[in-house]
Amino acid sequence: MMTKISELLYGDDKTADATLRSGIAGMGMGIATGFVPKVTTDAVAATLAVLSMPVSDVLWWAAESQARIRQAMDRTAGHPSRREVVTLTRQHLESSQRPQVMVEIAGVETHLFDFDLTIDLTVDSLVAEVEGGELKEVRAGSATSKASLDLIDPSGRRRVPVFSSQLASIDLN
Repeated sequence: MMTKISELLYGDDKTADATLRSGIAGMGMGIATGFVPKVTTDAVAATLAVLSMPVSDVLWWAAESQARIRQAMDRTAGHPSRREVVTLTRQHLESSQRPQVMVEIAGVETHLFDFDLTIDLTVDSLVAEVEGGELKEVRAGSATSKASLDLIDPSGRRRVPVFSSQLASIDLN
């Protein structure tokens, strides 16, 4: 049997699933999931797909990433406190939705507003940490979530930004 990344990081798939759901909920995704109920489930599924890869695959990717790691080692050599993090695996999940809001004044529907909601989740599932010219560790990385909401004018030709923000960032360790 091949050992999976999730087993190394979390012990088993059930613990990985629960930890990721908790982390993603803590990233503010709950706000967005009122509009996009599938986002949390998709984010967890995408992350678990990466984490369910055999460790041997990760080691192969690490070997392919050796040039980037070596470059980071060269840049930090001779500087004991200089540190670089090299991303070995990254997953990106984007969800776009088109919510509509009907404005009602005194019981009369007056206007329908169209919005474009985009939620991005980026997971650096495996990173190498280089410090002072040495490879210090290979570990789980981080996850960040961003959201933007644009109002689409009635002609559909122009977008008016309502907000764009990084919702949160979590360390997967």
